[in-house]
Amino acid sequence: MIRNAFKLHFVFACEGSGGRLDKKHLAIIVVISLLIITSSFVFMVLNERSTPESYEYIDGIRLSNNTIDLNVNPVVNVSYRSIIDIDIHDGYISSEGGVNWRATHKAFNENYSGEDLSIKLRDSIIKQMISDADVQGENSTILLKAIYVCYHNWTERPNMIPCYAERASLNGTEVWAIAFNSALGYGGSISHEDMWFISIPMIEDGSYLVAPLSPILCWSGSD
Repeated sequence: MIRNAFKLHFVFACEGSGGRLDKKHLAIIVVISLLIITSSFVFMVLNERSTPESYEYIDGIRLSNNTIDLNVNPVVNVSYRSIIDIDIHDGYISSEGGVNWRATHKAFNENYSGEDLSIKLRDSIIKQMISDADVQGENSTILLKAIYVCYHNWTERPNMIPCYAERASLNGTEVWAIAFNSALGYGGSISHEDMWFISIPMIEDGSYLVAPLSPILCWSGSD
C-alpha cells in the first residue's frame, strides 16, 4: 500500500510540476521512502519472531526442528574395531590401525567458533550423525542417547559439539567413541578436545536413566 502511494504521488508530483520535483513534493517522497524502509524492517522482525521454535522428540530426547545448514559435516564410522590403546595426540589406536578423528576435529575448529555454539547447531550436527548411522545399518537412537549423556544440561546452550563418532569395542565392551569440539568460553575457539567412550550395553538396558552414566573412559586435551 505504501509503495503504491509512493508511485502515485511521484507521478502526480512530476505531472503537476512539469516533470520537475519541488521541495515540498521531494520532502513527501523522502518521508514515504523512509516509511517503506521502516515497514520492511518491521515486517522482517515480526516474521522472524512469528516463526515458533519447534522440536521433535526421539525416545524422550528433544531435538530442534529449526536446523541450519552445516559448514562441515560430522563423521560417523561403523568399524567394530577393537581399541587397545589411547593416544591423546594422534587419536586412539586399534588393533586394526589408527583411527583419524583429528582431521574432522580440525575442520570443525576452522569452520566454527565459540560464538557459533547453539542448540540449533548441535542438533543439526546430531541429526546428520544419526542419519549417517541409519544409512550404515546402526541403531541411530543408541547413538543419539550416547551423545545425549555426554551433556550436563541438554536444554542449555552447549559449550561443545560432536564432530566424530565410531562404533567400536573397548576392553571387550561395545562402545560409541565420540569426539567433541569444546570451547572454554563462547567468545573463543572450539579447539579443545573431548573423547567419550560410551557403553552401548548401558544405553540398551536403560542404566543411564537410573543415574548419570559414567562413561568407560573420557579424556580431554587441547589442540
